[in-house]
Amino acid sequence: MTWTDMTRDWTRNLSHLAQRFSYMDRTALANGAMDQAGLTGHLAQTHDLTLTEAQDALQDWMSTLRTPSNAGTDRRADAA
Repeated sequence: MTWTDMTRDWTRNLSHLAQRFSYMDRTALANGAMDQAGLTGHLAQTHDLTLTEAQDALQDWMSTLRTPSNAGTDRRADAA
């Protein structure tokens, strides 16, 4: 998933994101898509991560999600 894919359906993807990052403040994020740096900073702050760790974790999470551009590469389905 790309950042553009992420923001295209922010509400649905935010729900999925909250499953992975359980300490994030969904209320603060629910007002609309923020930029990737803002989300990374939020995840770092709420999960006691460095910015680099948060960026890596977000990229790893995004790489597991199915989008039209990577429909054949859903890693979650492979892990089941």
